[in-house]
Amino acid sequence: MKLMQMLYQKCLNEIEEKKVYLDESYKETMFNIGMDSYEKKYYGIAEYIFRDLAQRGSIAAKNNLAYMIRRKETNSLTGQEIKEAMLLLHEGIDERDAFALVNMALIFALNFGGEDDWVIADLFISDIQEDVKEVYNWWKILADSGDAEGSLIHWWLLRHKKIRKSTLGTKEELESIVKQKIENVPVWI
Repeated sequence: MKLMQMLYQKCLNEIEEKKVYLDESYKETMFNIGMDSYEKKYYGIAEYIFRDLAQRGSIAAKNNLAYMIRRKETNSLTGQEIKEAMLLLHEGIDERDAFALVNMALIFALNFGGEDDWVIADLFISDIQEDVKEVYNWWKILADSGDAEGSLIHWWLLRHKKIRKSTLGTKEELESIVKQKIENVPVWI
């Protein structure tokens, strides 16, 4: 009888291990499909995938969904979009995830936009410790496509000495671009 219980428990353990493996494999595959969909501007598909993965606890999916919400690339019409984006970023902020910090900084700077909001945004950027290269690369692509948000992030990375130089220009050149293209930029930039 005890042997049967041990065999039963061993089977349950193996099934559980396979479920965890399959779940992780599913999450990785779906995340890649979500990123590919986003890059091809299939925002509805990307949103659906990132929402599903966010509900499963993926911080990267939460960041991506918050990014899309912040940039008004989702179908969400609740009137509470920025609040939702901030809630999605909460766990990543607690873990000092670079993309969560950048997205939260951009919410404060670009969506709220007051002088104090820019100071708070600046503090979020100053807190970035890891994944600077990935942040640099993502927002360089944006800047190369003419999006001023990319120039702002590169300016911030230079300001806080997270990078030594940017292929987008000097700190002064980026500052000029930011002031020309973004409203309500404080004088201290």
